[in-house]
Amino acid sequence: MSHVVKNTIRKLVLAYKTKDVRGLKNINHDCTMAMVLQNDPEFLNIGILSYMFSKIFAKPKFWKQGKMSQAMNQFRNYMDKLTIYSKRDDSLSIDRTVKAMITLLETLESQDKKYIRSLEDSARLKMGSRLYAQGLSLGSASHKVNINKKEIIEFVGKTMMADRVPSKKQMTERVEELNDYLGDLQ
Repeated sequence: MSHVVKNTIRKLVLAYKTKDVRGLKNINHDCTMAMVLQNDPEFLNIGILSYMFSKIFAKPKFWKQGKMSQAMNQFRNYMDKLTIYSKRDDSLSIDRTVKAMITLLETLESQDKKYIRSLEDSARLKMGSRLYAQGLSLGSASHKVNINKKEIIEFVGKTMMADRVPSKKQMTERVEELNDYLGDLQ
């Protein structure tokens, strides 16, 4: 397991425990950027999970009531497990735990719909759009997040996401960032 994944898990657990909406959104963004450089499904699922929690924590009445409130203890237990698995370099258990949390959130959300589109689909769409805006081909972005190309194009057009992507970097900046990133993996 890479240092980057371990660090992302650590940030996820901390942001969850402190209900840090901004931190959870930043994790989603970081996971999307990591997906631009490598095709690691762990980043997709961690990004989806962080997005889902950011939306839930942004609306306290959603997570403080009913079945979601009852499930918060179960999510805390899952987060504790993620910490343990990360220390053990147990990628398989991390992946299973993250997927179990996404499934549980989807189940809870389907019982008490707050959004028109499911949180998982919204996370996939936003991550796919960001991947496309960062320069991945539409087909690659669509394939990585398992969302229809048409949906991504419509979302990018409606939100003008491509216009919000920072200006293009010089080649020297890109090479330096890549070297820093690759240095973190070792």
